[in-house]
Amino acid sequence: MKRLAFYAGALLTALSFTACDEDYTDWANPQSNPQLDPTNGVALSMTALPTETIDKENAPEVVQLLQT
Repeated sequence: MKRLAFYAGALLTALSFTACDEDYTDWANPQSNPQLDPTNGVALSMTALPTETIDKENAPEVVQLLQT
């Protein structure tokens, strides 16, 4: 059993060393992306709803707060 564990460990070690290569990438080189032109695709507009007095006796269960 010890021999099997030894051979399994040796095989695992040999396989792990085969994954190493000499491909070195410079990690200190910062990533750069080109600047894109801004787009006007998003527009936001908000309007206030008219204010009304809420009668607590006849108030509905749902009150509209915002209108799009």
